[in-house]
Amino acid sequence: MRSGRTVGAVALLMGFLRMAAAHDLGYALTHGNVDFSLRPRYETVTQPGKDRAQALTLRTLFGYETASYDRLRVMLQLINVASLVSHYNSLLNQETRYPVIADPAATNVNQAYVSFRGLPATTLRAGRQIIILNNGRFVGNAGFRQNMQTFDAVSAKNQSIRGLTLYGAYSWRLKDILDALVPVRVGLVNVRYQLAPKTAVSVYSYTYENRAHTIIPGAASCGLAGDPGVCNSETAGIRFAGQAPVAPDLRLLYTADYARQWPEAGGSPLIEARYYHAGGGLGLGPAFIRADYAVMGSNAAGTYGFQTPLATKHAFNGWAEVFLVTPPAGLRSSYVTVGTRFFGTHLMARYYRFAAAHTALRYGHEYDLSLLYPVRPGLSAGVQYANYRADHYAVNTQAGWVFLSYHY
Repeated sequence: MRSGRTVGAVALLMGFLRMAAAHDLGYALTHGNVDFSLRPRYETVTQPGKDRAQALTLRTLFGYETASYDRLRVMLQLINVASLVSHYNSLLNQETRYPVIADPAATNVNQAYVSFRGLPATTLRAGRQIIILNNGRFVGNAGFRQNMQTFDAVSAKNQSIRGLTLYGAYSWRLKDILDALVPVRVGLVNVRYQLAPKTAVSVYSYTYENRAHTIIPGAASCGLAGDPGVCNSETAGIRFAGQAPVAPDLRLLYTADYARQWPEAGGSPLIEARYYHAGGGLGLGPAFIRADYAVMGSNAAGTYGFQTPLATKHAFNGWAEVFLVTPPAGLRSSYVTVGTRFFGTHLMARYYRFAAAHTALRYGHEYDLSLLYPVRPGLSAGVQYANYRADHYAVNTQAGWVFLSYHY
């Protein structure tokens, strides 16, 4: 009799546990976070010898992340890019009479991953995910493009030691800005230490191996002839950046970067280059001014320039996007940036001078202008403009954008 009661009690307990588990799972599935955003954008590009490009596109992101269940969360985010006016070369539509605007119409899974937080101060993630390291200079999501870049990867981030962030990831495939799935082998290691509230130093090593057997339009290029594997490389370096107060409302801005790049996994022996960046300035209240000098070096023969195959490229070396692929002779960029906030509107202007790193050849100059206005929480509007004037590289290029950004 006692044995029967014990079995009955165990069965009743197991039933309660199953009901509790079902309740917890139901709670996790129904009490997550919705992620919804819209970004309609009009973009125009003009270049000599081509018809004026005009693109009216709408990016829609819709995602849902569950609440925690056994310290697990599941994230699913869908992306759709609709092309409402398509007088442009998307790199896929064969409209080569227009300049390139790399925003083709597409629908895909932008993110789909499982995350686990069962270890102290550690987040593990497996699946398609956004990865942005440091300022996106070498690894980013190319968020300016309507189809962003995401990684099919496993990643780990640990913050057990105060101020120290350890990050590592391995990716076997990219979803690129043309919505193509590119087979890769990418290894990412980044160690970041917060020296002060707004100052950090990072050391990193990133390996890139393109496993595609055919050229994929829009996939990372390095300017060397051959199959995609010719561009395989490893990049390692250090970054120091931040700001520090020097007086009430006055702050000092500073940045220093160094990196070296060499061949990896069958990459061309021509791959040998260095990257330098130094900059600084002053901030006063909402206003700032700074000057920067960056060198994407070349090899000794001037036949390969330092490349950033995994980067958020639009944010660097001019919004006209003339230098998405570094020229073989490298690239020197000298630029001054000023910005402020006026009646809630964020204003920024930047002027570049571009030249070769291997020689004294002048490439050209560019100025970029930006006006961003937060209409209300979650909704902003913007107007931006870029004008590249060629001296001895590429062609004159003007580009403009008008957009809204809504996020729920």
